[in-house]
Amino acid sequence: MSIPIITEHDLDELAALYPDLNFTDDERRAVLLEGQSRDINAAPGSGKTTLLATKLMLLGRKWNDERRGICVLSHTNVAREEIQRRLGASAEGSRLLAHPHFIGTIHGLVNHFLAVPYLRSNGFEVDVIDNEIFSQRALAKAKSNWSLRTWMEQNVGVQPMVEGLIFKGPNLELASEGGRLPSEIAKTFPILKQIKAELAKSGIFRHADMFAFAEQHLAASPRLITLMSQRFPLVFIDEMQDTSWEQERLLQLIFDDTVIIQRLGDINQRILVSEDGAKNLSFPKADALPISTSKRFGPTIAQVVASAQLSGVAVAGTGLDAHAPMLLIYPTEKVGKVISAFGVEVLKRFDDATIQVGPVKALCARKQG
Repeated sequence: MSIPIITEHDLDELAALYPDLNFTDDERRAVLLEGQSRDINAAPGSGKTTLLATKLMLLGRKWNDERRGICVLSHTNVAREEIQRRLGASAEGSRLLAHPHFIGTIHGLVNHFLAVPYLRSNGFEVDVIDNEIFSQRALAKAKSNWSLRTWMEQNVGVQPMVEGLIFKGPNLELASEGGRLPSEIAKTFPILKQIKAELAKSGIFRHADMFAFAEQHLAASPRLITLMSQRFPLVFIDEMQDTSWEQERLLQLIFDDTVIIQRLGDINQRILVSEDGAKNLSFPKADALPISTSKRFGPTIAQVVASAQLSGVAVAGTGLDAHAPMLLIYPTEKVGKVISAFGVEVLKRFDDATIQVGPVKALCARKQG
């Protein structure tokens, strides 16, 4: 089938379908009309998820193929649930919540179509895919071994390395998300390898393991790439700025160049991610479509945000400015005092009645290691 095309006429009908939303500006209309592979770099508070759900609804009205579907990938379950909630509010959108379409996280796609079927076909039981449970079991096994227990007592970096044991790449090489492994000739290396093998035999895995099994599956069955590309000729990836290089690389392996891929995100809101391969990350590409207006704040705050943003078209605020913006700058050794300092500043700027209206939030990211 050919991918349905969204037309200007479809956009004109949006005013009747969503009278409380405004899709009249050139930037948002360009995103809705785009029918080829393209990146969309959206400002904070621009209504990106609403725009994506609207585009999916328009496509759902025209989608007639019962075997091929739209694949919508998000970085978190929260984002996935938000997209599903918005689509479920309309009959056209609800069609995309069932076969042959897929709406989920990148990990969900990898597990459902590649890793778990491959494991089960090779005699492995999949009991649980959970980093915390794996860490607990791996640590318990390590503590029962005299050499590893002694090493952990002498070196605080050993425990996170043990807890983070993963398979990596199509050859299932042993690695760790919590630190560097000892040399393969070290006496502790075979013990670590045995711990990983025993937990795998018991069906206990970390999320990163599924990427390795997916790669092995693709290497063993190259035709899978064609099958996945035929099944999902159109792919949307939300919150692309938080996608790691490992995730981006695997998506490049899963889908061929016949697939139309549109990636949405805001590079200026990137959460701290692993530096492994970060230089290879390709979002946003040079021809990315911008959504530069934010409804979250007004022009005064937007001006400050624009002066500090990393790249892209300068953010413009269309909301209200209740107070002057504030930037907190601090040395690394005082990072533990930032939240309390923020709380003090909130109390200075807002009276009790205003603070009672809703919760005060601080959104943070913590770099591991």
